[in-house]
Amino acid sequence: MPEDRGGNPTHDRVLRAVRLLQRHGVEFNILTVVNDVNAKKPEALFNYFFDMGIRYMQFIPCLETDEHGDIAPFSVSKDDYGEFLCRMFDKWYNMGQPECYIRDLDELMILNTAKADSNAWRRGGRRRDDCLWP
Repeated sequence: MPEDRGGNPTHDRVLRAVRLLQRHGVEFNILTVVNDVNAKKPEALFNYFFDMGIRYMQFIPCLETDEHGDIAPFSVSKDDYGEFLCRMFDKWYNMGQPECYIRDLDELMILNTAKADSNAWRRGGRRRDDCLWP
């Protein structure tokens, strides 16, 4: 369980903040670090957030090193992260009817269907022969 600098758990404080934002109609994202433990439970993670009414989710892999430069044991492996994303996609896609936004999955769908970088318009890029040119 994550702790603050004083060693106190943060989960209850985060839940209170989520409820406060929801009570006041403020849209927000949940940013979750995927580690060696939660990478094995993408469906449970999705359900947990979705059941709380959270509709905007982001996931980033935990990739940390120890004091020797070796990958830390709590980091997610590339295979586990790949499996996490595949299973999260299956849960999110919901037979073609996604009911929430998961940044990486939405971006991949846009990229796949548009065959162009979904952020190209922000950089002033344009598409030419399946390549993005500045």
